[in-house]
Amino acid sequence: MGKKVKKRKQYRGAAKWFEYLLARGFISCLQRVPIGMSYRLGRGVGWLSWKLLKRRRCTVEKNLRIIYKHLEAQSQLPELSLHDGVRETFMRIGANLLCGFSFKRLSEAKIQDHLIVEGVDVLDTALSQQKGVIAVLSHMGPWEALAHLNRFSTLYGINAPFGAIYRRFNNDYLDDWFVGEREALGTRLFESRHKFYGPADFVRNGGILGVLSDQRASGGEAIEFFGHAVNGTPLPGLLHLRTKAPWLAVSLSTVGFCRWRMRFIPMSQLNDGDATNRKTLAVHCGDAVETALSESIYDGFWFHNRFR
Repeated sequence: MGKKVKKRKQYRGAAKWFEYLLARGFISCLQRVPIGMSYRLGRGVGWLSWKLLKRRRCTVEKNLRIIYKHLEAQSQLPELSLHDGVRETFMRIGANLLCGFSFKRLSEAKIQDHLIVEGVDVLDTALSQQKGVIAVLSHMGPWEALAHLNRFSTLYGINAPFGAIYRRFNNDYLDDWFVGEREALGTRLFESRHKFYGPADFVRNGGILGVLSDQRASGGEAIEFFGHAVNGTPLPGLLHLRTKAPWLAVSLSTVGFCRWRMRFIPMSQLNDGDATNRKTLAVHCGDAVETALSESIYDGFWFHNRFR
């Protein structure tokens, strides 16, 4: 295991405690809202944000313009005009964020009413190698729902522990609560600042490790993403090579009112004999994320400057 990261003094204190209480109270309230109401409220909040947040609207429009240009070059016509696509992105993000919290109160059977799972055979094939699995994830759809995979996965014949790499909060009280909530749901968390030992051991012991890989990576590798130069992370690929575990991508798309589709997507497997430098690994990860997001671009989180 890597060394435990020491808690910093600036991440504790009365101000951080008050911040934690506010956040916990707000999230606890959101978790109690029925999912149908969360969906409608989220789309309304998204529409209002689209109208009022000019700077964010410009950022989303810039990102989608690049994606539209790439899709059109691939002879794939976008579903909506750019103007309507920007508005729909805001509304979906609003609904996805709020509904993600509502999954906390749903039973396993109710979760199945709202979340369709496809490509289970892809995951079964990967797990059959008995080396664990690395899942390349994106901030896409109600990604908070991914924390509940352990609760209903056995209904699909998936009998493996779930884990994820996450970025620690700059508030120790909030971080401890967040980790406790996830682990109560059966999801093991590993800090992104830790070394590979913990996550790698988890995978080698048969776990499914999720790695969010769609954000701009400081210190990452220059790759092409939707036809544009960005910095991409090689982390999932490095874990893939170190553990010899198969890897796959996951998409999470809106398919109707309060209904989403989660799909496991196969990825080409690499080995030590391949040209596997950091850049090559980052390219493979970027391609996987692009494939997942292309299934429903308006479900992606495009509120930051992804393309430089």
